[in-house]
Amino acid sequence: MFNQRKYLKERNKTLKKLNICIQCAKYPISINRSKYRCDNCLNKAKKINTDYLKKLRQQRRREKVCLNCGSLYVCNKFNIHTGRKNKELMCEICYLKKISKQHLGTSKKWQLLENLFKKQKGKCYYTGIKLTIGQNASIDHKICKAKNGQNNIENLCWADWKINLMKRDLDIQEFFKLCKIVVFYNKL
Repeated sequence: MFNQRKYLKERNKTLKKLNICIQCAKYPISINRSKYRCDNCLNKAKKINTDYLKKLRQQRRREKVCLNCGSLYVCNKFNIHTGRKNKELMCEICYLKKISKQHLGTSKKWQLLENLFKKQKGKCYYTGIKLTIGQNASIDHKICKAKNGQNNIENLCWADWKINLMKRDLDIQEFFKLCKIVVFYNKL
């Protein structure tokens, strides 16, 4: 009896040894881009995948659910650098994963950021302003990267995005000193 699975497994094994595309069995594989497929097949697969993801994101946007995972719990994401609302809808977990990827190098450490938020009791590290993840909360480096601050959880804190923009590349003492000068000058 013919076993298709076994046949395909053997066929693919042979094609891999010969460095021929396992999808079309016509062209040599693209050594720089793939282990098993030629450039033509890779480009076709990429286009199909891109079209599918585009349609999926449009559908999720219409349904007003998280664009990444499809969760019903939605939060608006602020663009930290400009303060304008981005049109991307994201659930809190996907938002934390994205921030984790940016600051800790992997999305798998998102729970560390969530725990840090809870440890700070949902308040800005510098001002005590109540923070909401996905709205006014942003991650700040206590010792900025420009002054050799590290991307580790001990050097990160949650801050109001406006305060984070004001602090920029200052360390904590310089930032507080600058705030005192502003208050003193305006006699507040």
